[in-house]
Amino acid sequence: MFQVETAQELLVSLKRETQPLGPTCIDDLDDHIRRALPELTTDASTLNRGDVFEIHGSHGSGKTHLLYFIVMTCVLPYSAILRHNGLTESFELGGKEKAVIAVDCDRQWSTDRINELVSHYVRKRIEWTLAQESIEISRELSSIIGSLAKDISDQSLRRLHIFRPSSPLQLAATLASIPNFHATSTPDQEICMLMIDSLTAFRWPDLGTSEHNVRSQNGSSLHAEVPIKQVTDCIQALRESLGVVTFVTRLTVPALPPTQDRGQSLPSHYTSALDHPHGQAHDKLSSSTTHQITLFPRTNSPGIGGPGTEPSVNVEACVRTSVDSGDGRMPRARHRVEVGKFEFRISEGGLHWP
Repeated sequence: MFQVETAQELLVSLKRETQPLGPTCIDDLDDHIRRALPELTTDASTLNRGDVFEIHGSHGSGKTHLLYFIVMTCVLPYSAILRHNGLTESFELGGKEKAVIAVDCDRQWSTDRINELVSHYVRKRIEWTLAQESIEISRELSSIIGSLAKDISDQSLRRLHIFRPSSPLQLAATLASIPNFHATSTPDQEICMLMIDSLTAFRWPDLGTSEHNVRSQNGSSLHAEVPIKQVTDCIQALRESLGVVTFVTRLTVPALPPTQDRGQSLPSHYTSALDHPHGQAHDKLSSSTTHQITLFPRTNSPGIGGPGTEPSVNVEACVRTSVDSGDGRMPRARHRVEVGKFEFRISEGGLHWP
């Protein structure tokens, strides 16, 4: 049978070829993706429409803050201009100026914290640009920079749309309503990313199976679907219809970080469908995963730079990328898994890279 492609899906297909989404803005992660998927990436872009990132980690490992950073890179404009007393200076922010749907299942996302991180980043970018031009920052100019950073942050975060379902069924309903939300509430915004934090926030009827048999009173077997299948079906539909890059976090038990001697392999309890070429019936999301990132917090110090410095957490991330011979469409026919790593530090000012 011929498969009918909707106009929206055709548009997404064209955008895959003509409008790449750019990089993750995490240098070591981008380098890893380029090495793993050279035929699907370029020097300027490592994200492909329809990609799925699974982010695993224990409590406090940095999953949500990593998402905050990725949100920032998506909603910010690529550049902006500072004007003050005859000074006109363009500065680069590197953003995509696109919308993000964040599904906060843990109900822990803080818009104040995100605004703080974005404003801090914008201010530092302006100050760095002025320093390159040897422009001295007076008290008045510093105040102007602070106001501009806040304005840019406020404008950019209008592209972030947060939903907070309180049950698996509400999560499925939220995902199913996104196309209508896009058409009626944000028709002028391109939804680039979907984030679900965390898929393990709810008590699923049976996370071990996506479908189960329910016995009726007369003993006959009735085929019933549990919400995990509805959720994964909705994610798949959004990947196809909107071309979103999906980020899903999962809470896992703590583990020691991989070492070079161990080949950066993940502990056995971190295995996912990346280890199984044909996926697993119990977890259709994992069978579509492009990249699996596992976070290992290494240190939690009151101030790594000595007394008086800000608290921070160092995190090592192991990345496993599914490599296939396809053209970027779904589903992917897997052949092998490429492994890499990156590191970052979380502080009051946001994420910092080595």
